[in-house]
Amino acid sequence: MLYMTIITWEPAQRDAVIKRVQTMGVKVPKGVKVLGMWADLSGHRVFQLTDWPPVADPKIILEDNLAWTDLVKIESVPVMQVEEMMKLLPKA
Repeated sequence: MLYMTIITWEPAQRDAVIKRVQTMGVKVPKGVKVLGMWADLSGHRVFQLTDWPPVADPKIILEDNLAWTDLVKIESVPVMQVEEMMKLLPKA
């Protein structure tokens, strides 16, 4: 399943976020594929598109997020290509 994760932080947290990325790196749970990452040029948000296995262990998700929730807000939204979604909708 594809997820668009939006990671946001307050401008005052910028340096702490940069330092943590430089020291910890960006860890990806086993079985998860990062398809792309984009930085908001305003400097306070990152978008990450990931492909998760069909049945993800909630413990893995929790551990992945807890390493960052003291600095950032994390929103993960399930997404799909519009063309694929249109195939699933009833015909009008």
